[in-house]
Order: sequence, then C-alpha cells, then structure tokens
Amino acid sequence: MTVDGVRYSLKTEASADIRPARVTISKLMEARWIRGCRTPEDFVAGVTSSILEHFKKYDRVLCLRAFDQPAHVRYELLEIPLEILQAAGDLEPAAFSSKTENGSTSANVHFRGKPAWKLRLDGSVEKVTVTSLDVRVCKLHATWTIPVAR
Repeated sequence: MTVDGVRYSLKTEASADIRPARVTISKLMEARWIRGCRTPEDFVAGVTSSILEHFKKYDRVLCLRAFDQPAHVRYELLEIPLEILQAAGDLEPAAFSSKTENGSTSANVHFRGKPAWKLRLDGSVEKVTVTSLDVRVCKLHATWTIPVAR
C-alpha cells in the first residue's frame, strides 16, 4: 500500500507459538526460483535477483502481531528496519546450510557484524521466511488489546 507517497509492506504474525522477543515472517515473498537452485552460489544469486529486487518495491515494512490471551487478544504494530532485511544481500555461499531433499536451505544474516535474523528458503512451498528477528531492533508503533468472550 502507498500512503502519502510512502510504499509499505504489511506482514502479520499470529501463530500459536509466537515468541514475544522474536519476529517471524512466515511468508516474506513467494519464491518459485528456489526450485531451480542447485548450489550455494545459486541461492546467493536468487537472493540478489529476487529478494533484494522485492525490497525495492517498498520503503517501510510493518508487522502486525497478535498474541492470543485467555481473556483478550493483544496486538502490536512493529516496524522492521528495511536495512536489516536488506543485509541478506551480504550473504556469501558458505553461509547457506546444505540443501535438503525438498530443496530448502537457510542462512544466518548479519547486520553490522552481529547476527540479525535467519533467512529460510523453503523449496517445498516455494517461499522466503524470516525467523529469529529480535524485536528490540524494531520500532514499536502501537499496542492494544481487544477483549474476547470465550
């Protein structure tokens, strides 16, 4: 969506095992290209040509998270710094794990010399996932709760 000329990507997280201190984006983007990757160099090329190009489509990334509590649902709206996600472009072939039977791999992404998050390239369902992103590097824009009658 575009608001006042700023392009936003809105992601959501609401799994039963959501971790308050870590953000997971289970579908950053679709990635049919994973299927054609054979070597770590292929994965690096895919990150560069697909994921980094995908990031050029927006200026800011928001994540709406929902935490199901016994009497209410607690929501938080975070902004993930785009530069932390773009650090995937610094990955070297050696960073990728061995390719699995279904064509998947992962790599730890570093930002400013520190581990920042894990990139998962899922060959079975052809999607890119962000895991283990520390919420402390994100900007918290809002929190609210909605009562739930059970």
